[in-house]
Amino acid sequence: MTRIQIQQTAGKIQIETQRAQLNVIRSQRLQLNMRQNEARLNIDSRASQLEIDQTECFATSGLKTPLRMAGDFNRAGLNAGLEVIATIAAEGLRFLHIEDGGTPIADIAAQSGIHEKRPVVTAMPAVRPQIRFEPTRLDISWNPQSVDAKWEVQEDQVEYVPHKVSISMATYPSIEITTLETEPPPVPRLVE
Repeated sequence: MTRIQIQQTAGKIQIETQRAQLNVIRSQRLQLNMRQNEARLNIDSRASQLEIDQTECFATSGLKTPLRMAGDFNRAGLNAGLEVIATIAAEGLRFLHIEDGGTPIADIAAQSGIHEKRPVVTAMPAVRPQIRFEPTRLDISWNPQSVDAKWEVQEDQVEYVPHKVSISMATYPSIEITTLETEPPPVPRLVE
């Protein structure tokens, strides 16, 4: 008689784990670099100034520079020439109308021969001096105190070992089937 024998071996799984690691190789602190700038007060002053210009006062008193005196003489000569031209033109008009009567020649001679001088009373100097005043000037500028701060961030050197899981089969599952030949058991006899 044939028998079947089944033998089974269960599989075994082997799991090995290694935890993650964070190794700090080098760590540096933050550095703060500070520089303090001094406060500054700047004061710039300019003294007051008084300027008195008496050029016109002296000029009206007859104290002139040679250039100014030459210019005044030039203007006076020009005006005198224009007045003489105007007088001659007026006398010419009077001669033009001599037939109207009168004695223009005698009148012109009488006017030309008489020079009347009038006294002139004046205050010396005739004009005021030019006065210019600049007050004291004070310029103040203020630079407040300041602080320059700079952070230096150092990088840390870190080594990271990740988590590791190893799975392997320690024992593989198996099924073994065998057949056995055995003698048949005796069959009891019912009838004898």
